[in-house]
Formats: sequence, C-alpha cells, structure tokens
Amino acid sequence: MKKRKKVYSYIRYPHARNGVLCVVLSGIALLTTIAVCVISIVNNGNTGLPTAAWGLLAIVLSAAGIWFAFLALWEQDKNYLLAAIGGGISMLTLVSWIIMMARG
Repeated sequence: MKKRKKVYSYIRYPHARNGVLCVVLSGIALLTTIAVCVISIVNNGNTGLPTAAWGLLAIVLSAAGIWFAFLALWEQDKNYLLAAIGGGISMLTLVSWIIMMARG
C-alpha cells in the first residue's frame, strides 16, 4: 500500500466576528421558537398577544441571523464554521415559521 503524505497547516484562522453574532442570534431565535410552540401546545392554541409578539421576535431574529451569516461569509481569511452553523439554524427556524403560518 502506498502511504499518504500528511499535510500540516500552521495557519489558524480566527472565527468571523459576524459569525459569532449569527450563532447567538440563531440560538436565541431557536429557543424562542421552541418556547412559543410549547406555550401554544400547553394552552391548546389559545394564546394571547404576548405570545404572538415573541413569535414575531423569533422571526426577526432568524432573519437577522441569516443576514449576519451572509456578512460573515464576506469576511476575508476567517473561519466560517460558526457562520455556516448559525445560518443553517436560522434558515430552518425561519422556514419552520413560514410553514406554521401557512398551515394556520
């Protein structure tokens, strides 16, 4: 068998600043979405205006998370792992809200 040559990289890229913000926003949006869904299930769908406001906040935070993911991907020579994770979570959260609103 032929041995593969090991490749070493000594360059460590720091995380993108907007990527960290993206993960924080998407995490808050995901937790808010889960909380609103639990409150709605417990109350059999009879929730008040504050629950709807929390849901709108989750939608806005998801959209902001997607925006900051795109901004993080435009940064040069950075590690984009957090931007990818946060953007994915924000996309899933926003799509779940769109599906919930479409279903009624």
